[in-house]
Amino acid sequence: MRPSPGAGYVPESKASAMRLYWDILMHTMPMMPRADASRLSRTCQTLLRAAAPALLSRRESEEVAISEASHLSSLSSFLSSDWHSNASRHLKCLTLAIHEKDAQTASLLADILAKATELRSLNLLEASVVLEGTSSFCDALLALTNLRTLRIGGETGYDYGRLGGMRAPLTAIEADFSAFEDPVDVIPVFAHLANSLRVLKLANVEFATDSCVYPHVVTLDIDSCDRADIGPIARCFPNLQDLTVSQVLFPDEAEGLREENRAAQLVHTWPSLRRVSGTVTDLYTLGLLCRVSHLKIISETIETEPECEKLAAVLADVRPTSLKVKIAAPAVALQSLAETLKPVQDCLTELWIEIDYKRYTDPSASLGKLFETLSAFPIRLLHIGLRWIHDTPSDDLDLRSVVHDAVQHIPALAFVTMACLPSLAQLEEELAGRSDGSRRSALPMAGLQKGPGAWDEYWDSAMLKPWWDADCDWYWST
Repeated sequence: MRPSPGAGYVPESKASAMRLYWDILMHTMPMMPRADASRLSRTCQTLLRAAAPALLSRRESEEVAISEASHLSSLSSFLSSDWHSNASRHLKCLTLAIHEKDAQTASLLADILAKATELRSLNLLEASVVLEGTSSFCDALLALTNLRTLRIGGETGYDYGRLGGMRAPLTAIEADFSAFEDPVDVIPVFAHLANSLRVLKLANVEFATDSCVYPHVVTLDIDSCDRADIGPIARCFPNLQDLTVSQVLFPDEAEGLREENRAAQLVHTWPSLRRVSGTVTDLYTLGLLCRVSHLKIISETIETEPECEKLAAVLADVRPTSLKVKIAAPAVALQSLAETLKPVQDCLTELWIEIDYKRYTDPSASLGKLFETLSAFPIRLLHIGLRWIHDTPSDDLDLRSVVHDAVQHIPALAFVTMACLPSLAQLEEELAGRSDGSRRSALPMAGLQKGPGAWDEYWDSAMLKPWWDADCDWYWST
């Protein structure tokens, strides 16, 4: 039934160019790029009044981002306009990357925060500009009541103790303490939020005391840590599930710190952890004495015998069921990898492995030997990424035959994928804007699944879940 004129119907004879009714346009606005939705909203009063949800309440990955001071005035006016009744309640996610420090900019920033009463996520990319300026912005920040995620980006000398006056029960904080000369003991800094925080991502910190317990923190990401002392961490975060560690260590410190951490865990540690991530040296020095389900080696390629020995020691420590690692070939012989993985021969069910070659060589034979050595492992999910750092793969590379070879040699396999990863030259082209990504999309891939549930098992892997996402429901569902 056609809507009556009072419902927004425009007769075709008067507006032949308009083929869609306003209610249909309203439903499509949130799906448009924000700039297109804004232009459409200015075509009639009805769409203008309905613009706020379409422009502000989008998916979390499409937050409102302001990088120029001139846009602040526009956003402030939009939130105050009579045309957009209660527009501010639709502003849930805001990113600020403002460089200007003048009084007018500070006033606009404070005005926007004062109006954004329903704001749940605030990302300050240039935190020093807004936090170290006038107090009006900081006062407006402390007055927010619905804020849950606060990301404080860049180096700032801001006194984080002032967050003690926050009215909002924050669940996630990202903060970089690199502006301070010495690492900051972070345990007492956020003590006032101990009963609400669930996610912490921190840089240039230390854990020197155990003066406060954070009972609900499940994710801890530590970057540029002076040294990761497991004792205070385990006592202050007793219910931790995900741990990511990056330390600043001298080579001769590794063995001593490992022994200290293992001794500390004899007194107190976790029953188990869901996921742990770090370089092989970082994980070695942690000396974990608890079971870890998913282990991810990051930031480095395993290419020496001492690194293989450290990896084997870490696997013996935590005995994961899922492992993600990057190795250099032929520096690490693929057929000897099974020896490194021997501590988890009876429990490893997922293996995510990237193999870096300097120059192109056909990997079929060496991969075949690798599959033979893994035949006794209970691996159900296998993902292999191949990269030739200085070359591109040959057009004759047949990944499907390699995939079938894996299935023949590893009886437990339910799902296997194999892909060629972009070389450094391709990545440099993309970063320089000289490539539209077509070369990467043309890289060969192959996969095979066995059984109706194999595909779901693959996508359900924790390795595919966000490793730091304060708004990810996955963290709270289990």
